[in-house]
Amino acid sequence: MVRVWKQSKLLFLILILFIAFQIFFSAKRIQNFPFFTYDMYSRPIDKPNVITLYIVKSNHKVFDYTQLTNTAENKLLSTILSYESNINSYPDFVHETVLNNRFYNKNRLKTYQFIKEGLSNNNGINTSFPKWLKHRYFIQIDSFSIEKNTYQFSDKSMITSKTILNYNAN
Repeated sequence: MVRVWKQSKLLFLILILFIAFQIFFSAKRIQNFPFFTYDMYSRPIDKPNVITLYIVKSNHKVFDYTQLTNTAENKLLSTILSYESNINSYPDFVHETVLNNRFYNKNRLKTYQFIKEGLSNNNGINTSFPKWLKHRYFIQIDSFSIEKNTYQFSDKSMITSKTILNYNAN
């Protein structure tokens, strides 16, 4: 650093400012490339209060979706979650406020209506989802159901159990 000070006072000032800002960002836990990895791995993990578990039963047997590839498992669980949120909010759109904030006064009314209709809930989607799920994951199976169980993390006691979907091909 002494050599840098003697050679170029501007470069020395830039280095000192860089080091000072990195110390500041680290203290404030502001992740800044390329120094974010330490902060990312050094924080304690917060334990959740509640855990949600989806149980898929096919022909009265539990379907182990953890045996699927990560991509297929994530696709299955995210579509189940989307289906559940659509059913719970029907006929309203789950993200109505986000849609209004992003598109209402920023586009023509015709464009806004097109976007809203394309993203809004449709009862046809809610009724065709079980058929899509059967075709995608349960081709050889006649019936399946999906349950959502909520557990307390601390003592692993069940809080609620709710059947999201019952499908019977017959």
